[in-house]
Amino acid sequence: MVAIMLIKVLGFFSILVGGIGVIQAIKIVLRVSMTLLTVLLYFVYTNKHASVHMKLAQPFPFFLYCTYLLLGFASLLWTTNLAFSATQLAMTIEGCVFALIYQKLLLTYNYSHDGQPIQLNLILGYTLFIISCGMIVGMFVAPDVFYRHTHGGEVARLGGLLQNPNEVGMMCVIGAATIYSLMKEQGVKPFYIFMILIFAYTTYETKSRSSSAAFLIFTSVFIMQYKNKVLKVVFMSMIIALAPVVFFTIFLKQGDVQEVMTMTGRTDFWKVLLTEGLPRNPWLGNGYMRLSYSDYYYTHKAMNASMAHNTYVEVLMNLGLIGGFIVFWQIVTTAVGIINTKDNASQYLYATMFAELLLNSVTEFGIYGHNNYGILFYQLLLVSLLFSKEIRLSVIQKIRLRNGSLLSS
Repeated sequence: MVAIMLIKVLGFFSILVGGIGVIQAIKIVLRVSMTLLTVLLYFVYTNKHASVHMKLAQPFPFFLYCTYLLLGFASLLWTTNLAFSATQLAMTIEGCVFALIYQKLLLTYNYSHDGQPIQLNLILGYTLFIISCGMIVGMFVAPDVFYRHTHGGEVARLGGLLQNPNEVGMMCVIGAATIYSLMKEQGVKPFYIFMILIFAYTTYETKSRSSSAAFLIFTSVFIMQYKNKVLKVVFMSMIIALAPVVFFTIFLKQGDVQEVMTMTGRTDFWKVLLTEGLPRNPWLGNGYMRLSYSDYYYTHKAMNASMAHNTYVEVLMNLGLIGGFIVFWQIVTTAVGIINTKDNASQYLYATMFAELLLNSVTEFGIYGHNNYGILFYQLLLVSLLFSKEIRLSVIQKIRLRNGSLLSS
């Protein structure tokens, strides 16, 4: 399960082999092959053991997300670029199918092996830890590939030619969230602390302001909930000592005061999109993942770009006010679903993932933007809320599961 998730996430990185067409083909093959493998494993496993009927727990977030995708599909009728919109929509739907089947496979396995359950936090934690370790090794072995120089070459950001540094930082924050949830279940372990340090160092090297702030905030929240007073003092002392270093090396070295305070330098562009672009097609937008009639939104008042770098503005430009209305209630129902989650460790994981993805979505592609692994993480969150972990099996299912477990052993 970790190997499948690892390859799936790596499918969003640019593998530097050949030209752009070859790189895109490799990314698609990696992602689609893992989806097909997951579907195959699910059918093989359920045929061997039992096809467990999943009980819906909190369906509204997932169903509203599907409504958003349906509107995206309908927008193919009026999109300004049919091929691009269809490609982006297909990749997002493919990720949704993967998340759905992957979660069903995971739950089915846990029902048939209740003595050795596997949780999503464990899978994601080790997956993102392996990637973070690879990024750290890579920045020493091949700095020209793994570092991206910005601000006139003064700032070197981990991510380089492989991945957007802000997206790498977001990945590390979510990785840390999975480990914190494991600590809530199993207690603090030396290896878990080591994993947190790796995630913290990787986040620091990305020089991502939003991710660095989120990492410090989520870590502080976790520490304050911990009962051991000695560990509280130690960890909070470390955070207080590191906070000035992060502030002066990441925040003040990048951009002017306005850019630092807003975590981005794109506020003028968003203003143009909302005041000039949105009124052109206010109700249904320009089509799925389309800002304008051309590939770039051109304006003399701000930068020109092919995406809004703000997922909420992106939705309004792509699918108009109707799409924005659906997305608003989708986010609200997701928040309600997290609040209603009974398990403490799961609730912490979901809340942290949700908060980080929403924060990242303010300045980057985000959960409703161009296809990225942030969307995959959000889809995994939604399907985790969708299915109940407490299912009453029929007598026949229990017999089949028991017999299947005995045969496998």
